[in-house]
Amino acid sequence: MDETGLFYKLGPNRALAQRAVAKEKRSNECITIALTANMDENIKLKPLVINKSLKLRVFSHRHVANPNNLGIEWYANPKAWVNGVVCEKFLQTLDVDMIHRGRKQIIFLVDNASSHIHEHL
Repeated sequence: MDETGLFYKLGPNRALAQRAVAKEKRSNECITIALTANMDENIKLKPLVINKSLKLRVFSHRHVANPNNLGIEWYANPKAWVNGVVCEKFLQTLDVDMIHRGRKQIIFLVDNASSHIHEHL
């Protein structure tokens, strides 16, 4: 599992302009995306997307009412980061998925980030 931030409203920090351009405030709107695969990449899990809100206006249409129907796992928390709750839910989903695939035991390596829960592992 590897995580990255996507700053979707962040514009370029330089411009190729002939004259001075007014500076704009840099946006910090971000979503976190986590991708997970096994070592030989024959199992790739759905991307994990973490946003500040579970219900976005863009998902208000009937055919896209649930973002999980788009082939992603959608979570929300106030900072759009992976925290202990999101990590625990992800591990529970991973456990169920691996049982369905016939894999009873896996090795899941984590570092010492505060979002990675260690008590229940």
